[in-house]
Amino acid sequence: MEKKPEAKRITIRYTDTSVLFSSQFLVNSTPEDITVGFSSGYMKDPGTDEMSLPIHSRIAMTHAGAKRLHELLGKILAGSTDVPDSNGIKGVSDDQKH
Repeated sequence: MEKKPEAKRITIRYTDTSVLFSSQFLVNSTPEDITVGFSSGYMKDPGTDEMSLPIHSRIAMTHAGAKRLHELLGKILAGSTDVPDSNGIKGVSDDQKH
């Protein structure tokens, strides 16, 4: 019987703890990567009355990384409890912690 490698615990360290809300997304794709631009929403320029979409953050990832993110978000949106939390613990949602 083969011995499985022992799981190592990883500590998550946030370099920035601020959180930005995003309700709009701009996605660009190349054969190598996917870049997602995040925006809080449309804004009207008071001088010209033109609408603009200010992008406050951009994240680039490989197609494989985007697929993993898609799978994880799909599980969360489907209500699965088999999703790791920020401590890597499965089966505990933020709602259940409080």
